[in-house]
Amino acid sequence: MSRLAFYTFGILNEAWPHPATNDFLDAAPDVFHAAETTPGFIARALRPDRAKSYFGQNFGPFGDFAVPRFYTFGTELADLRLAVTLSLWTGIAPVRGFSYGGPHKDALVKRTDWFAKPDHHSFAMWWVGDDETPTWRDASDRLEYLHDHGPSPRAFKFSSAFDANGKRIAP
Repeated sequence: MSRLAFYTFGILNEAWPHPATNDFLDAAPDVFHAAETTPGFIARALRPDRAKSYFGQNFGPFGDFAVPRFYTFGTELADLRLAVTLSLWTGIAPVRGFSYGGPHKDALVKRTDWFAKPDHHSFAMWWVGDDETPTWRDASDRLEYLHDHGPSPRAFKFSSAFDANGKRIAP
């Protein structure tokens, strides 16, 4: 049986310590709690040391932190303009339900207040085996692939999804 990897990537309008990011940072615990309590959620990459930047940290089975080429800003905690998640799910339906419902839906309404308008996709999904944990490097590569080549079984989005066997799913 396969599991679904789900990677989100956003660039904030301002660095984390800026007052414009406060509402975003305040909403994050409720959003993470909603994800973790959604049926179908399996696991997510947790920053090992929250007092430090993501950069330079190892996330255990999720590997060393990495970002796609779209991120060209600071890497220190005081100048991060980054919001990323990497998680595992049982399927597309649970991720869709979480993404477009509850606290995450409320946060999506405010995304233009917090995030720069991207020239790239803000998330990518792909299937992994039961014994596989996606890494940050793989997630970054797949988001870049989706941007460069469009949806395929390698990386896709809700509107152009594929099942675990690589067959396109009707939206």
